[in-house]
Amino acid sequence: MSAFSKIQEKLAILKDRESQMEALRVDREAKVELLQTATDAYQLLRTFYEQTQNLCVARLEQLVSYCLRTVFSDQAYEFKIVFETKRNQVEATMVFLRGGQPVDPLEAAGGGCLDVAVFALRLAVILFHVERPRRFLALDEPFRYVSADYRPNLVGLIQELSQRYHVQFFIISHDQDLIRLSETPVVL
Repeated sequence: MSAFSKIQEKLAILKDRESQMEALRVDREAKVELLQTATDAYQLLRTFYEQTQNLCVARLEQLVSYCLRTVFSDQAYEFKIVFETKRNQVEATMVFLRGGQPVDPLEAAGGGCLDVAVFALRLAVILFHVERPRRFLALDEPFRYVSADYRPNLVGLIQELSQRYHVQFFIISHDQDLIRLSETPVVL
């Protein structure tokens, strides 16, 4: 083989390598662009998730706080949800406040505070997930720890929420005061 043939062969190999390198460069650029697009999409979804979570949390806090304030007007409870990341997972803690200070809901208002908050949380689940004409919430003795002093506020709250959110409540109770206060009691 002549020197000229060897040079041509080496040039052909060099051109082939240059082609391969160009293809790799283009492929790398495409992958970098794809990675950037995926990163941008992730950030967009993360922002959407955070905004949606903040909106849902705000609505939930408003509803529960409203119910607590309506029933326990003299106590002025506020409900907050605090998120913390632990062990690479987000955990939510429910906090009850009175006068800006944390309160143990089991001790607050003799446990009635917790009854009202649980009622509001159940209502929130219905409001977030069920279409309007089918909103129905059945509860068995939901307010057993709410003292008699607060029951008129409680009945007014239930009637108001029923009208405002188009929810039908079916409440089973042996509490004669609560039955007497409601407009249309049904005794089975």
